[in-house]
Amino acid sequence: MLVCFDPYVGTQGNYSQEVVCAAAAAAGFDGINVPVTPRFVPDEAALEALCGHLERFGLKAPTLSYGGPSIPLPGKEQELLAHGELVFRTAKAVGATVMSHWPRLPDGMSMEQGMEAFAAVVTALAPLAEQAGCIQAFEFEPVTAPADFRASIDFIRDRALPLKVTVDTTHVLNTTGDQHEAVVGLGDLISDVHLSGHDRGEPSPDDPKIDWAGCVRGLRDIGYDGPVIAQYHLKSLASMGRVCSFMRQLLAP
Repeated sequence: MLVCFDPYVGTQGNYSQEVVCAAAAAAGFDGINVPVTPRFVPDEAALEALCGHLERFGLKAPTLSYGGPSIPLPGKEQELLAHGELVFRTAKAVGATVMSHWPRLPDGMSMEQGMEAFAAVVTALAPLAEQAGCIQAFEFEPVTAPADFRASIDFIRDRALPLKVTVDTTHVLNTTGDQHEAVVGLGDLISDVHLSGHDRGEPSPDDPKIDWAGCVRGLRDIGYDGPVIAQYHLKSLASMGRVCSFMRQLLAP
């Protein structure tokens, strides 16, 4: 499994691409998730710079995040799809094979409407994803459509979507709660895994609510060997070394 870092809240806007890559490499991470956001990859020049940093620091970029709403408001569909062009150019440039959505349900939209709108986005982006050699995936939580792992399975299979699932320990905790059950239930639908403390704090053995062992046992039960990514509210670059060390101990055979 590749052990990676996600430039999440507390990172984007506070630290440059170069600083993030240097710190991730120094901490011992194998790579980073690339958020295609205005603060991290706003344009082609930033993408070119990022490719240079990844090469310089010997980092992989197996995954990226869509970096915007994946369920468009009425009239915003073309704007969302236009962002997809930059997203998949980024995927191809950095060698990412997974691109993950966060399909937050807009205010006033029903769950069924949200799922249909998200399915339409996935279908529209499918040709770009295929050209980039990239799988589309998504995160679930109570504010997304769909909202838990069981609904996610039905959503993908009922519509025969070219889609997988990003499993996140915080999101599992906030939905069905059982880390092992969610991982095993999703099985080969899992594209990548986020490790996060229960309050989006740094992943650590002292977390009172996250069943790390259950999550990892599930990953081993299904033979998962893809990226495992630390996603948490960064308060200090020094935390990255602690988190990487914890993750490697947790995932050790």
